[in-house]
Amino acid sequence: MATNMAMKNSHPLITDFHVDILREVVNIGMGQAGALLATLLHQFVKLSIPEVSIIEAKDINFAISRIVGDHQQVDAVRQAFFKQWHGEAIVIYPQNETNNIANLMGHSADSQDLSHTELLLDLSNIQVGACLNGIAKQLNIVLNYAAPAIFAEQTYVEKLFNIDDLSWRQCLMMEVNFAVEDDGFKSHLFIFLTEDSVPSLIKNLERFMDQYQ
Repeated sequence: MATNMAMKNSHPLITDFHVDILREVVNIGMGQAGALLATLLHQFVKLSIPEVSIIEAKDINFAISRIVGDHQQVDAVRQAFFKQWHGEAIVIYPQNETNNIANLMGHSADSQDLSHTELLLDLSNIQVGACLNGIAKQLNIVLNYAAPAIFAEQTYVEKLFNIDDLSWRQCLMMEVNFAVEDDGFKSHLFIFLTEDSVPSLIKNLERFMDQYQ
């Protein structure tokens, strides 16, 4: 039952129709993030098809490990957003991605120019900002952002979240992964929208669709 609950798209919170619209909007926003990342890294960046689902709090680690891969140690950066929607974005990097990131950004592996933490924060801020701004612009909403912060370091993905610390019962999750195949770089961007923000999201999506009717 856990598998079905974690990755279920249809849910009383949001219809399949709205999920389909949101997936297209996210796809455009992610594309803008990928283009910006490609410019920064001087490499072609491949994007996955966005996933949109409603997840239960108890299933969050399962849902993430299903996408990222079981039994992997990862680093993760967290960035909250608020105003018309509330939630947070988390960018997950498989272990030992720092050297790949440094090389792609023009720094040597042992460079003192940017620390491991600074590399992760800078890159995550670019991905989150470009993607969410792209989504917000399409839906004509305004979002504010907290500063990005390290969420986890060398943590097994199955233990990324402490379920007891979560204040929500369920949320809407959007996800896409970025990859530079030749250099082995990969990151996963997850956007979690709080349950009480979903009605506002649905109104935004319907207003967005009204433009084309």
